[in-house]
Amino acid sequence: MESFSLESMSVSEFLHRITHVVERLGSTMAIYGAPNEVAEATPFEEDTERRPYDRQAVERFHQALLRIEPVFQQFRTGFLGRVSPVHLF
Repeated sequence: MESFSLESMSVSEFLHRITHVVERLGSTMAIYGAPNEVAEATPFEEDTERRPYDRQAVERFHQALLRIEPVFQQFRTGFLGRVSPVHLF
């Protein structure tokens, strides 16, 4: 099992760490290397500004997602065809 601690880091450093983990697991990662729908997007590789990490905020957000997921499962609509699982974009 591969992992790394979430902590204050740059977008570039996060990208390098997650890419390394995926490769160590025997796969490759192919992503578009810059944010979408942003006027002046800095490519991830070039975004070296260190960002804060607020563990408590992330945990609260995670708990909110866990609590709302059953609502999305129950109230998907009356559509009877094929449906995808709930996604967060």
